[in-house]
Amino acid sequence: MSRVEAQFPTDDTDGIIPKSWLLQARDRYDANPQYWDDLATSDIWRLGLDVGDGQDNHALAIWREPVLYDVQIHPTVGDAPAGSRARRDRMDTVRSAEIAQAVIRRLGGDYRIAVDNTGVGAGTLASLLASGMMNASGCRFGDGADDRSLFFNRKSQLYWEFREGLRTGKIAIAFGRASLNAPLGEKEDYIFQDLCATRYSINTKDQICCEAKEKTKARLKRSPDAEAVVIALENSMQLSGVCSHVVGVDGLESRGVGELALLHQLFDGG
Repeated sequence: MSRVEAQFPTDDTDGIIPKSWLLQARDRYDANPQYWDDLATSDIWRLGLDVGDGQDNHALAIWREPVLYDVQIHPTVGDAPAGSRARRDRMDTVRSAEIAQAVIRRLGGDYRIAVDNTGVGAGTLASLLASGMMNASGCRFGDGADDRSLFFNRKSQLYWEFREGLRTGKIAIAFGRASLNAPLGEKEDYIFQDLCATRYSINTKDQICCEAKEKTKARLKRSPDAEAVVIALENSMQLSGVCSHVVGVDGLESRGVGELALLHQLFDGG
């Protein structure tokens, strides 16, 4: 049996992430999971944390280059009584730090975590650093790009780098590996919708420019949680050794059966 594909509309011409490229990245992993897991286990975990502001969710993306293994969505709850308006509206930045810490401990091994520290995320980053997680760093979408002649800001650069990894076949997506014979899971559809929602344009300075988050929110009718996927790319990946055409390639020699088994226990619920 094979996956039953979700019915995605045609790629938006002004969307920075085409839907079809995300599906291809998922299919790349399904076609040869050992190849991608071998690559993943040779490097560190890279995480991206998008901190909710009390009304939006916390989102934590988990990469082990060049594979995106998971995006966790955690509703913000605060510390007010259940059911109260205060509980819905409070900002629980310490809790988001604790969520990230728990995941990193469970993953084990070396890691880097980038946190959206614009606004409320600054408190989360401070909590992580205070707890001794010195491999945490900030990511501000409004900061300047490395190449300011090409990109309007950091957000535009990171989104474009993700786009290029998809376009060149050097990124794989492992969502739903526990359900290879089932339709696309609800979370995968939700995350893909988020990633495809951001539009881009070329401004008067010939820079690639992502639209403001408020425009994306208005289109989605919610905050795009999947920004955590792109935030993780603040800690750049080394993709030069990734084969761009891996469908049908015989897998590499395993770098450790025990470590590969752990990967699937973590993300397949095994």
